[in-house]
Amino acid sequence: MKFDKETIVVLVIAGLIMAGWFFLYPQYQQEQQEKLRLQKQEQLKNQLAIQQQKAAEAVRTAPAVVEKLAVAETKPVVKPVEEKAAPVKKEVPVVPVASDPVSLENDLVKFTFDPATGTLISTELKKFRKNVNSAEGENLILKPEGEAKRSFYAGDVLSAKSGSFHIVEDGNRMMLTRYLPDFKVEETFTLQPDSYTLDVTYKITNTSAQIRDLKNLTFWAAGVPPIQAVSEDKINTDRHYIDFCLADGDTDWFTPDFNEDGELHDDYVTNEAAKWVGSTNKYFASLLISENNFKNGLRFEQTLLKKQTIPSVGGGVADVKLSPGETVSYAMQYYCGPKELSRVEALEETALDAMHIAYWSWFEFIARPIARFLVWLGKLIGNYGIAIILLTLLVRALLWPLVQKSNNSMRKMQKIQPKMKELREKYKDDQQELSMRMMELYRTEGVNPLGGCLPMLLQIPIFFAMYSVFDSAVELRHVSFLWAKDLAQPDGIGPVIFGLQLHPLIIIMTILMVVQQKMTPSQMEPMQQKIMMAVPIIMLVMLYWLPSGLTLYWTISQAVSIIQLKVSQKIAEKEDGNPNTAKAR
Repeated sequence: MKFDKETIVVLVIAGLIMAGWFFLYPQYQQEQQEKLRLQKQEQLKNQLAIQQQKAAEAVRTAPAVVEKLAVAETKPVVKPVEEKAAPVKKEVPVVPVASDPVSLENDLVKFTFDPATGTLISTELKKFRKNVNSAEGENLILKPEGEAKRSFYAGDVLSAKSGSFHIVEDGNRMMLTRYLPDFKVEETFTLQPDSYTLDVTYKITNTSAQIRDLKNLTFWAAGVPPIQAVSEDKINTDRHYIDFCLADGDTDWFTPDFNEDGELHDDYVTNEAAKWVGSTNKYFASLLISENNFKNGLRFEQTLLKKQTIPSVGGGVADVKLSPGETVSYAMQYYCGPKELSRVEALEETALDAMHIAYWSWFEFIARPIARFLVWLGKLIGNYGIAIILLTLLVRALLWPLVQKSNNSMRKMQKIQPKMKELREKYKDDQQELSMRMMELYRTEGVNPLGGCLPMLLQIPIFFAMYSVFDSAVELRHVSFLWAKDLAQPDGIGPVIFGLQLHPLIIIMTILMVVQQKMTPSQMEPMQQKIMMAVPIIMLVMLYWLPSGLTLYWTISQAVSIIQLKVSQKIAEKEDGNPNTAKAR
């Protein structure tokens, strides 16, 4: 190409256009999204004003509605299949709207409700702290932020701030009755001891004199945000999903994401009947399970918080048409707590698919039994650090024959390297003859060229599964071992200098990798071997911020590999009768 004046001008203009695209378009896109957010916020304000107006009207009309229903009890009413309309007593109390929340709690969790809307304000997990240095009582709290919907929000009509409500608290159970224009809504929440699960019943009665139609009635479950949005944990790899199960038992999931218009992709909305829907992050889950399925499929919504996507998820129910005085009811379970296998599988068998223990789903069938065994060991011993060491030793013992076979194969390959080099020199101009001679040499010496690789490949799924388990187990969060304050965080010690801290385990692991490389029989040229010596340093830089539970596993595994190599060399010395021939160069 000739770089004349015109060409340079064109290139400069093209460069300016590209620079404008990369720097100015994202700003324009952000301004458009902010404009859209403000529009939605204005719509919500208008809706709130309408709801408050209806609530004020409800305060004036609630006694009259009760009177009207009492008269209507003597007349035959068409009842829905789900439940017959219960007699409405005339003396139901009318309580002014209050702002004080009410709570249900046990030793594990505290659910706090807004009685005026019948929605869940927050979930406090008493056994989990906000960060490893949190003081006593600074527990992790999960709650919807911004424009995200709360759990048990059932649409603007049924979740409007009521003009009157009635609360009955009975130990671990709360019954909330709210009186709205045209509807009476009865919600019962039951929390069992040693449980993160709420048993919920939701009854809707048409208190008007006309048929009322509730289209696409949707019960929402407040989504669990990414762990970094609610805690101060340093996360190496976060996980954030929306999960659901259809009525036929098929489970599916997707990662919360926005399209170019700042809206959730419509591809993930389904109108098929569903069993449950929820959202999960690395350690916690929020699941809403229906006893009779969500008949009209699922709906998903998201909002933004701290530049993170915060999903609100819920189950869509078939359109509801209620005659005057008619009642319809729904029964659900709501779980909001840690992703502990025993608790999640007790909810519903398919709910285990929301655990996401393994990074890749095809390793899940290996990761689950490993996770179960780790938890069992940790509870048995009372120390998860020792449990990680014992589990690593056990797995390496089971894999010992495979690794031994691989080491022997590499040793044999190294022994015939001089003969292979001679063949390459002799037949360097005849590749076909070289291949035939090589195969003949392998048969004569009893060497399988793939013998060192195949055993290693068989170990990969197990190693990846263990890696995933130690990185995702909520049981390791904020658990200390030796100098590590948190097995889910790097084992930093000493002062922080320029944002860096000393991580002993990953450094020990790197040293062991170098030792193992020195000992391992190699078929590579000397220059290639020198290049490979840089791999441990690269791994140190890439993996420096790994959680200490992972580096503990990897360090122990490296130590076992070195011991096994030494054993292989001792065996080789006896077989060869010459100690010097078996030693790795």
